[in-house]
Amino acid sequence: MDYRMKYMLNEGLMLLSYAYAVSGYIPAAAALGIFSMVLAVFLHSGNSFLNNLPRIAAGMLMQIPFLSVSLIPGYGYVTVLLAFCNTAVSLLWMESSFRAVRPTIRILLISFPVFLVLSLLLPEAAVRFLTGAFRPRAAAVILTLLIFLPALCGYACKILKRRCRFSGLRGML
Repeated sequence: MDYRMKYMLNEGLMLLSYAYAVSGYIPAAAALGIFSMVLAVFLHSGNSFLNNLPRIAAGMLMQIPFLSVSLIPGYGYVTVLLAFCNTAVSLLWMESSFRAVRPTIRILLISFPVFLVLSLLLPEAAVRFLTGAFRPRAAAVILTLLIFLPALCGYACKILKRRCRFSGLRGML
């Protein structure tokens, strides 16, 4: 199994952990999210995790507004854990080559707008059934952002870093 497939597996595990959380299987969601993060640390290194810890903390700080207005009852605390694990997985994998992460990022780039549009266009009753929230549209949009944005923003930073390196602006990012 090459690194492209390992990254796809890791992101798939994170998506499955969010699906377990929405379905109400909180222990399974937490265990799968932690397993996915441990797998990413194992595939890279503990030093890579420790070196990226400030960036992971910054990523979590950017997600706090989404987490604080998360209107998903019953599993708010596991959403924080999954957001941390998702941010760690995404940032650790952005240490890999473009060749390793590009296929998975393409899939995420295609599926992100689809999920976002579906969360806005599905009937209110269907979204309420899926999320169990009082404001189901807002909860579905927030959940979609929490799932997809860490990987997509990490990839955008990776591209910016590469462009700055080639343009001579190395110290900026």
